[in-house]
Parts: sequence; C-alpha cells; structure tokens
Amino acid sequence: NYILKDNSYAGGVETLVQGTHRHKFFKRPLIPVLQSVPPDVVMSIPEDHINAAKISSEEMEEPLSKTVEIQTDYRESATQTDPFTPDYVIERGQTPEVITIAHLNYGRGLPASMAEMELIEQMREKRAFENALPPTSDEACFTLRRKLMEEQEFREWGKREDDIKRLQNERLNLLQSALVEREKESEDNHSRRIEDIRHKKTEDKEKSIAKIQRKRIKVLRKMFKARKNLDNKGAKRDIIQEYSNFGSIVYAPITRDGLSLDKIASKYEVQPDALSTYQGVKELSESLPKRLLYSK
Repeated sequence: NYILKDNSYAGGVETLVQGTHRHKFFKRPLIPVLQSVPPDVVMSIPEDHINAAKISSEEMEEPLSKTVEIQTDYRESATQTDPFTPDYVIERGQTPEVITIAHLNYGRGLPASMAEMELIEQMREKRAFENALPPTSDEACFTLRRKLMEEQEFREWGKREDDIKRLQNERLNLLQSALVEREKESEDNHSRRIEDIRHKKTEDKEKSIAKIQRKRIKVLRKMFKARKNLDNKGAKRDIIQEYSNFGSIVYAPITRDGLSLDKIASKYEVQPDALSTYQGVKELSESLPKRLLYSK
C-alpha cells in the first residue's frame, strides 16, 4: 500500500492508495533522449557563410560530363539493363538512314540478325528505286514511271510470297519436330511401362517358383520318411547284431526317435540273491534237469 499525503489542510490528510484507481497516482518523469538543443530551436547561419556559398555557386559552372564513383553490393551481371536509346531531334532538311530502323529495339530486332540485315538492304533498294524514278512531267515519263512501279510492286509481292512460304515451312518443321518429340516421349513412356510390367511379372514368377520349390522339398522329405518307415516296418530286430555293433542305436540312439529302453536297461535288471554267491549258483545248477546241462 502507498500513502498519499495532502498538505493543503492544516493538519494533513493521509489516505491509502489502492484498488483499481491506483495507477492514476503515478507519474513518469519526461527525460530527453540525448537532445542538448530543443527540437523547436533552429540555429541561425552566419551571413558570411551564405554569401560565400552564393558566390562559389555562381562562379563554378556545371561541366558537361563528370565521373562519379559509387560502391554497390550487386554484381555487374545482376545490374545490367537493356540498352537505352535517348531522345533525338532531327534537323530540318535531313533524313538520316538510321531513322528507318528506329522501330527496332533490344530483343525485337536488335542485335540485328541476317533477317534484319536483309530487311535493311531491301529498304535501301526501295529508297534508291524511288529516287531513280522519272518525274511525272509528261505522259511518256508518267507511263514509264507507272510501268516501273508495277514491276517493283510485282517483285515485292513475289518477295512477300517467298517470305510467307519460308515462314510456313519453318512452322511446318517446328510442328513436325514437336510431333516427333511427342511420339518419342510416348514411346519412351510405353517402354518404361512395359519394362515395369515385365519386372513385376518376373518378380511374381520368381516368387511362385520359390514357393513351388519349397513345397516340392517338403513333399520329397515326407515321401522319403514314409518310404523309410515302410522299409523298416516288416524287418525283425536282431538284438545280437545291435549289441555287437558299437555304432548301432543301442549305444548311440537317435534323439528324434524318442527314448530307447535299452539305454536304461540297467534300471530293469533283476539281481537275485542266489546269483550273488557260489553256493547259490551251485544250488541253481543242481535244480536244473540234467538234459539241459548236456547237449545231444
């Protein structure tokens, strides 16, 4: 809380400033920003400086041309503009030849190519022909002038027809080139599509062949196992041969065939007490019939 003191009263009044109207009791001082001179004050210039500037400007004449150096961040290629043709004034009685090609500008006839050079030569020939025409002073000269003008007009029409044919041939060549390019592009697209289809079909064929091969191997294994079981089904076990051969399944059983009882035969052996002593063995031999002790 802030305390507001009012000294207008004799004893003074103190009020607590708070709430939504608290901002009305603050004031920010106006501090100038590095301005030693007020902005509304304009310094007067000495008169001698003004007179010296007027005299120097009157004595110095502006040169017709001068060199000015500048520095820029752009390259010359980026700042290059189209050639500029300044305004011109033709003196009375003169007709420069360059005026005849004033309609040509940069990008549209300039720089001049062979077509523009031929046009310039035709214009020269036409001016020379007009200057060489006979005057229309009498009927003979007028007839000759009309005849020459008709011949010249026929030549111009023939030249124009040749130009039209040349333009038509150029357009036909461009059209033919565009058609050939389109056909070539279409053939390339068809070739790529056929190649993609062939590649996809080849992959499908290889997958099918691999699947059939796996199935074939599985069936062959089943057939081999069934044939092996069929061959061993009717065979009788030869116990003596198995126990005499240390590489048989009795000594080295196959795990996938399951548990072999012969491997744990000792668990089921019977050891009677009569066979543990000599006296017991003698009693057993005496209890046997004599016919079993002697061979015939």
